[in-house]
Amino acid sequence: MDAEPQPDEQRILLVEDERFAVGYISEALTRKGYVCDAVTSCAEAIETFSRGRYACALVDLGLPDGDGAELLARLGEEDPSLVQIVMTGSLGAGSVVNSMRAGAFDYLMKPVDLMTLTRSVARAVSHHAVLVERGELFRLLYEEREQLRDRVEAATTDIRKYAVACETNNARLRTLLDLTQTSGDHAATQDFLRILVHGVSQHLPLRAVVLGDTADGRVILCRAPSGAEPSSDVFDIEPGDRDPALIETEPLTLARNWVRRHTELDVDHPAVMVYPQRIWGQPTGLISFFFERGFVPDAFDCEFIDMCAYLLAIEWERGNLLVHAACRAGLGDIAAELAQNLAEPVAAMVAAADALAASDAGPAEHVRTLQTRLARLQQLLRSFHHMSAVRADKPDSIELRNCVTQALDILREAVERRGISVAADLQTTCACTVHEPGACTRILVDLMLATLQAMDPGDILRVTLRTVDDERAALEIRHDAPADRAASAAEPTAGDKGVWLALRLADSAIAECGGALSISFDDSRRRTVRITVPCEAT
Repeated sequence: MDAEPQPDEQRILLVEDERFAVGYISEALTRKGYVCDAVTSCAEAIETFSRGRYACALVDLGLPDGDGAELLARLGEEDPSLVQIVMTGSLGAGSVVNSMRAGAFDYLMKPVDLMTLTRSVARAVSHHAVLVERGELFRLLYEEREQLRDRVEAATTDIRKYAVACETNNARLRTLLDLTQTSGDHAATQDFLRILVHGVSQHLPLRAVVLGDTADGRVILCRAPSGAEPSSDVFDIEPGDRDPALIETEPLTLARNWVRRHTELDVDHPAVMVYPQRIWGQPTGLISFFFERGFVPDAFDCEFIDMCAYLLAIEWERGNLLVHAACRAGLGDIAAELAQNLAEPVAAMVAAADALAASDAGPAEHVRTLQTRLARLQQLLRSFHHMSAVRADKPDSIELRNCVTQALDILREAVERRGISVAADLQTTCACTVHEPGACTRILVDLMLATLQAMDPGDILRVTLRTVDDERAALEIRHDAPADRAASAAEPTAGDKGVWLALRLADSAIAECGGALSISFDDSRRRTVRITVPCEAT
């Protein structure tokens, strides 16, 4: 017994012009549970088919208004899942072949045997269900493929964006590394500013960077012209713009005033990032970055600009520290340094001038002028040597506690940034005097920095100066940690290059003046640097 068809497979389209055949075929299919819509011509078949879909179509090839094979082809184009059965009274092979080519699933000879008809229709309906299921699977596969393609394209786009971002960040890191190395070469602040502007303008639409120092009364402005090397200018700050309070209350207005008064740059519209600066706890100036109009920095841009501003601030602060130390250097030190650095180049130039004169390779008057000027330069070097010798006999003297105070002043900003407190006990009765205060201050700064590197926020830097006896004084630099936390200092090794070098140089310098340097640790790993020097140190 044939299985009952499913509800969505019950509709059959019957195209037959013989009314007797229409009647008994329709009745037979209805008894089997099918819904049979019967038409008698091609035109009616097309119109009826347009109003709904069918699982199977029974088509007579001999229709009054057209060829049944053509009707098969048209219905198949409109619904590829439609299963078609041909009914024909001709046994010709050509009609069968043409029907199959037109898309017929089966063919029946007229008059139609009802058992054969119902079995053929049942197979056709089952085949229709397979076609519908396959079509649905193809549709789902197509949708899945399109979704996968969209996901792949989205992932590819994200990967490309990530690759671009990585390349951008790598380029910026290389720029920061170059700036760090340049800073390590002790470049002048103005030269370093030009290098920084050139590096930043490779990544961001930078117009200018401004460094204003209210303490010095100067503004250094470096432009970033397109297609050219950055150029810098130095201007004096107007008296009304030197108030340190403006740095903290109105830094943006102050930076724009500096630029507006000395350049033609339009500073009212561009994006500006301002960094107030404090040195030794006091507001001293501004670092300002001016960008093209409409530029809106993202988080990565801000981080990059912050790092550039930080490096520039370090270079600026170090320059001020060097000036601070140079102001305390003795004249003998300066003269000796000049003589030492210039003697060899001048001697080489003199030898070259003598060789040029002997060879007659250039105009005689030019050679004589060169020799005359080099002779004056050699005379100046001899004066430097004489000044160095004179100052060595009468060196500048200063009490050791003053050198300690100066070193603490220089390091005040670094100490505050690390959250470390300083406890200084410098006995006024200690009469220890040094004859090279500049060198002494630099040694003390190096020793304190070496101690600070092993300290954590909340620790205490204790500096004590006491008289040991009538001939010696002792200076102790001690690292103290809170009672509930042990210190983490370790004995410096050659691997700790900065600390090791500072201690080696300090030990050598102190030994030359008849003193001694020692490092000790207590049970809690608290480090103490002890310096013992004669009361008349050299």
